[in-house]
Amino acid sequence: MSTNPYAAPRAAVSDIDTAREIQEIQMWSATGRIGRLRYLAYGAGAAIAVGVIAGLLSTLMDPGTAATVTMLLYIPLIWFSASPESSAAMT
Repeated sequence: MSTNPYAAPRAAVSDIDTAREIQEIQMWSATGRIGRLRYLAYGAGAAIAVGVIAGLLSTLMDPGTAATVTMLLYIPLIWFSASPESSAAMT
């Protein structure tokens, strides 16, 4: 008999307390785990925020300066979405 590929993982996770249902969120921590939905929500929220800021900058500034500032705003967004920890969390 083969194992079920859709079964829940049985690995012991050391950073989650088994007595609690959810894990306490540490917003600016470089360690720990977040769920897929929270990862997607944070990423989408950051992308929308950068887009709104870029839109405001494009109406208030010179187009070249606004483009430069927008590219600088996208660097942290790309960095955190492509970091090895976040891509490992998505597998």
